[in-house]
Amino acid sequence: MIVKNKNILILTAILLFAAMARFIFLDRIPTGITNDELHFVLNSKSVFLNFTDISGNWNPLSLSTIPNESSSELTFLLTAPIIGPLNLSLFNARLPYVLFSLTTIILVYLISLKLFDIKIAQFAAFAAAINPWSIFVSRTSFDAPIASFFFLLAFYLLITQKKWKIIFTFIPIVFAFYTYIGTKILILPFIIVTTLFCWIYLNHKKYTKQYLILNLLVLVLILNFFFNLRHQSLNSRVSELSTFNDIKITNIVEATRNQTIQSPLKNFMVNKYTVYSKRFLEKYINNFSTDILFLHGDHTYLISLWQHGYFYYFDLVLILLGLAYLYSKSKPKFLLITSLILLSPIPEAIRSDDIPSYAFHSSFQYPYFYILIGLGFVALINWSNKLIIKRIIFVSLSLIYTLSFINFSDIYFFRYPIYQSEGFNLSYRVISNYIKFETVNNQPIYILTKEPDSLFRNYLFYSNMLTKANFNKIEKLYKQKDRTQFDFNDIHFTNDSEKLPKTGKYTLIVDKEITPIAFFQQSKLSINKITDQIEMYSIYNGHTCRNSDSNPVNKDKLFKLSDFVLEKQTENYFCSKFISQ
Repeated sequence: MIVKNKNILILTAILLFAAMARFIFLDRIPTGITNDELHFVLNSKSVFLNFTDISGNWNPLSLSTIPNESSSELTFLLTAPIIGPLNLSLFNARLPYVLFSLTTIILVYLISLKLFDIKIAQFAAFAAAINPWSIFVSRTSFDAPIASFFFLLAFYLLITQKKWKIIFTFIPIVFAFYTYIGTKILILPFIIVTTLFCWIYLNHKKYTKQYLILNLLVLVLILNFFFNLRHQSLNSRVSELSTFNDIKITNIVEATRNQTIQSPLKNFMVNKYTVYSKRFLEKYINNFSTDILFLHGDHTYLISLWQHGYFYYFDLVLILLGLAYLYSKSKPKFLLITSLILLSPIPEAIRSDDIPSYAFHSSFQYPYFYILIGLGFVALINWSNKLIIKRIIFVSLSLIYTLSFINFSDIYFFRYPIYQSEGFNLSYRVISNYIKFETVNNQPIYILTKEPDSLFRNYLFYSNMLTKANFNKIEKLYKQKDRTQFDFNDIHFTNDSEKLPKTGKYTLIVDKEITPIAFFQQSKLSINKITDQIEMYSIYNGHTCRNSDSNPVNKDKLFKLSDFVLEKQTENYFCSKFISQ
């Protein structure tokens, strides 16, 4: 009983640490919200309010994508019970994703406990709790981690259930399939690999009928999806997949042949099949590069710290040790874990986009790496039979990971909010808060921007305007075919300067790339990048910040974490930090 209670306490401590790392400063880090995240958050809120999307053209039970969108089908329904009743805010928008992350850690623990033992389960759960990728993505509102949770739930049911209960695995499989487009292609190979392992190794070729039925159900699920694909907006995402006849492949073939000396092997060595295969292998192998996993992460703008990989440096040692340890202890389990990891890069490898996004498209792999790290911990600690050596190794590992976590935390919480502020549209958040203060003056507000839809969604979010009372008004705006003009409560978002009033007083906020001639000579306020003071937006004829202590040149570039809780700031403090004369 004492041992059991001790194990429960250890798991509880791991989960409390994981919760702390994911919840702390969640209302300010990241410093804003991306357009893709807003798609999930606002439509989840809409499902709760009116059981439809923000445009009122979709049913969340249809198992189809929102019209003219190309994301997952069921994510909105799953997050609506949490996001829906709460006010819209950065903390509440990310709350369901943090909860999915915490339950994923529990599943990693339970799977490791079933396949191995309590020590490996504890270390694997710890690896999941402290992992940089897991912390990073759980503090955003993206759907890939939700699919990872359901994949793991299906895996856990497969290795624990017997007889006809095996069929219940199909339920989380359906959710895994419909909660993220990026890993749909992995459903069939995943179920084949895991059922073969369970059938041969765990159940010694029993329950053949049940495993066959489960595989057939998954196959029907996939065939039904492809049959209905032509009726869905998802078709645009399918066009992103690279094929042998892709124009990019054709162009590479032509360019390479033009730079090749004539020889009998020319057409044999350089053709659409060899070029496609090379491109596939490059993107596939790059998934496992140390640069992606341990040094910098993806080269994309928002899902990477750029100064830190998705794992800690020492994780590489433990992963390699874990592989060797697992191979020596159980070759079937070694084949299972490595097979699942080797499936993971396929979604990214078949994309035509030249800039990879491994953080999401390879999200399938991370839980299995946590298990390998847990195995590596045990392998290293068991290296010696002497108790004193074991304790020295354990203390050393504790110190290494304490310092690693401190370094990651310093980058993520204190540097990343500054150098990557526009990755999460901080300037949109500043504009939304400026509008909030400016509406008190009862003067019309016009926002001239190249992205009126994006800026309007940000305003709805930060002002908590998507409510039952406003739903019909907002729905009407999104039913219109032209989404270049949004008029809401005397606030007007447009991309056309010709639609600005020619007379009368109004506040004008202008995108840096648009300069209306009529206002060019007027004095203005500015919203600048907080990194280099490059002007993002100009404000003309506004009352807010005009007579306050707004910084003439933003000479005070030092920010505190509390500065990024914009919605709770007084006008004077907000102006002093984010508005320039």
